[in-house]
Amino acid sequence: MITKLLHLLRNLFGSANAEVAVAHDREVANAEVEVNKESKLDEAFESGGSVVPYDENLLEKARTQWQFGDWESLASLDRDTLQHHPDRAKLVLLAAAGRLQVGQDAEARQYIRLAQDWGCSKQLIGQILISGVHNSIGMAAAISGLDQRAMQHFNKSIVIGTPSGDIKLLSQARIAQQFNQLNQLGLVIPANLVDIPSSAMAKNNDKTQSIIENFSTITHVLKEQKYDFDLQLKQQAKELNRVRDSLSRVIKTEVTNATKQLEAFFGIQNYFESGQFTGELHGWPISPDLGLYLIQQIETKAYDLVLEFGSGTSTQIIAKALAVIEKRQPSRTKPIQVSFEHIEQYYKKTQLMLQQSGLIEAVDLYHTPLQPYTTLNGDTYSYYDCEPVLKKLATKLDRKKSVAILALVDGPPKSTGPNARYPALPLLVQHFKNTEIDIILDDYNRQEEKDVAKKWLNDLITQNIPYEQIEEDLDKGAFKLSIFKKN
Repeated sequence: MITKLLHLLRNLFGSANAEVAVAHDREVANAEVEVNKESKLDEAFESGGSVVPYDENLLEKARTQWQFGDWESLASLDRDTLQHHPDRAKLVLLAAAGRLQVGQDAEARQYIRLAQDWGCSKQLIGQILISGVHNSIGMAAAISGLDQRAMQHFNKSIVIGTPSGDIKLLSQARIAQQFNQLNQLGLVIPANLVDIPSSAMAKNNDKTQSIIENFSTITHVLKEQKYDFDLQLKQQAKELNRVRDSLSRVIKTEVTNATKQLEAFFGIQNYFESGQFTGELHGWPISPDLGLYLIQQIETKAYDLVLEFGSGTSTQIIAKALAVIEKRQPSRTKPIQVSFEHIEQYYKKTQLMLQQSGLIEAVDLYHTPLQPYTTLNGDTYSYYDCEPVLKKLATKLDRKKSVAILALVDGPPKSTGPNARYPALPLLVQHFKNTEIDIILDDYNRQEEKDVAKKWLNDLITQNIPYEQIEEDLDKGAFKLSIFKKN
């Protein structure tokens, strides 16, 4: 077992770390053996019973028999002999391997299950069974006269079962033992077992049938183990997903609550300092980083019109930013601010927020219920009843040589229909000529908004309108599309 562990650790951690790990494991294993012995003695003494004697060298003897291919001796190991042995799990597995090779398939299955029940690892069971498959294939190849192939499989059997042993020496011993068994069946033993054996064309139908049955048995056992292992993995994955979802909900709830408390604190602080309330910046409204992004856009570029498809906290932020810029730069032309809202409850909420901030006169806030809007390609959407306002704005701005527009698209919600926010671009392109338009699409982390952006780009390409696009890494994601439309 130590050699198998060394091989595994070398693959995982490199040879240097493997040697240290194995040395440690060897000490732990020796300690466990001593503890097991003392434990059994204590149990026997306390129960008033007697200690069942066992052969301390039995495991080493069985390993040697397995390495040499002495299947008859391994098959003679019975449960009664093994059940009180401290290494019974490994011993009963080797006993199962011997039974498989001599055709005792039913008992072999029982012993394999017993090895599992007694704590033998699935990895070790798999190694021994796969090794047995190669040995059986080697026997079949030898019976068929394919001596070269037989030796290859005997060698693989040793490599898999004893990966760190003296492979050459053990392979020679295994080959000699297996061909000796074939010789007892009337087949020819090669003159030189170290070199490639000579062909042995003799047939033995009974033995061949037994080997074929062994293949079937081992395959069946391996399939059962794979099924059990896959089932355990699925159950573990299901449980991990459940825990992950539960943690996600808890974390989201805690973060949302913490955000609310911070907002409340700063809201109180702002009220005592300025007498004004600050709008919400969590949940349904825009995120704080989008609010800052809007301020940066307004600061760096002089717009003639700022439009919002969907009102709320963003309306107040934009109005305050424009007021600050106007105070700081009186000569700069203040843009027209227009906001559309289809839900009366939110329309009134935004209106009250602007009144409390003293900004109600700075914003043209419209209650625009949704109505059918049909695009040029014939698709119909539920969108804001905003065309009359857009026509008036276009007429007013048409007097200028050049016009720059900033449009925030934050509605309507996707519950109103597929690609609900798509009509914003067709409406702007339709009504505003000789215009530079910067469109900011909120909630770009969602697939719905990504699909809307793709449709916009396809429209611009079809109409041969130049554009630039930027995906902003914000909390909810944002997509900025700049178009340069000429008459």
